[in-house]
Amino acid sequence: MGIIDNLKDLYFSVEEKYYAFLDKVDPTIPIYKITGPIDKVVPSFLVFLLLIVAAVLLIAIPLIQPQATAEFVLIVKDPGGEALEGISVNYKSASTKGVLETNQDGMVLLPVPVGEEVEILISALTIEGIDYEGVQASFRIEAGSREEIVKLKRVLPELIERALVFQYLSGQRVDDKAVKVRLSCSSGVVPLPREVTDEDRDGTIIVQEPPGCEILQATVLEPVEFAGEVYLVNQSTTILRLQQAVELEVGSMRVKVKDEDGKLLDTVNFKISLTDADGSAEQQKYTQYFGEVVFRDIEPKTYGLSVVDAAGDYAIANESSIVVSANETESVTVIVSKSVKGTLVISAVNEDSGQEIEEAELRLVNSLGIIVAKAKTGDDGEAVSF
Repeated sequence: MGIIDNLKDLYFSVEEKYYAFLDKVDPTIPIYKITGPIDKVVPSFLVFLLLIVAAVLLIAIPLIQPQATAEFVLIVKDPGGEALEGISVNYKSASTKGVLETNQDGMVLLPVPVGEEVEILISALTIEGIDYEGVQASFRIEAGSREEIVKLKRVLPELIERALVFQYLSGQRVDDKAVKVRLSCSSGVVPLPREVTDEDRDGTIIVQEPPGCEILQATVLEPVEFAGEVYLVNQSTTILRLQQAVELEVGSMRVKVKDEDGKLLDTVNFKISLTDADGSAEQQKYTQYFGEVVFRDIEPKTYGLSVVDAAGDYAIANESSIVVSANETESVTVIVSKSVKGTLVISAVNEDSGQEIEEAELRLVNSLGIIVAKAKTGDDGEAVSF
């Protein structure tokens, strides 16, 4: 007996059981009303078999047919944009998952079917001693090709905040000077910024101690009288009691204002400006109708003087090359005159537009190059008078 005969026997055996089943069901469910018309044309059993085969094919074909995949390229780079090789990329979608490593160009090609969403995971890692944060992201894969770049972020080192509080030996807060310090670490790590200044002069500076610093130190740079002192910063708030390293020697200058007859002018309130050798203002005082002023505790060096009568009755008078010695008081007499004087009216004008310049500072300089007076043009650019 051949294969064909065996198949025929199988077919007829199953067909016989099929109709036997219909005979049992028909008294309850009149199924022959449905199969009868079919049997007149073609055996209903054959139609039944064809329906079963069609259903199986509908289910099986999508399972065995390969699903279209998109060309999805993922590139992994460092914060500077350099490709990273050997980075493990975990990926997972509805139908696939796996782990791939980036090539020398930092690339991986993910085999993800079109229309699916893929999740990627790069765990936190360390590369050449640098720690990087992990990355988790998801992408929707559409038809065609797609390229995505993922940049790893460095794990920022944890800084320790320290407060430096500056005091004099008396315990009084240093709020009248701008203290400047240089920071350093005993381990050689360089704090950033390395030099900090108490710009607002409140006697406090907040600094950041870097990781691995071991012992943070602060060296005073300014004011000069406290320069060179080194302090250990090992608490959240460290009090630095500034101690004057070297006792600075100082001198004084007594200035008297007289007229051409040698009379002390104690009926006029003169403004006396003490200037450096380059003309920069050091201090200003008024005679307050006493006819003299005293500049105390000034640095021993060469000074200049400018005497101005705000009322304009006396001409501006200047003195230069006044030498103040340490621990001594230099006496200076300035002669002012009513016979030689004048008024200068000066405007500040833009050379291109010809418009008057607002808030322009004008300086009156004598023949020695010393600034003897200053004035501003104001909000409206109005001319000033000297």
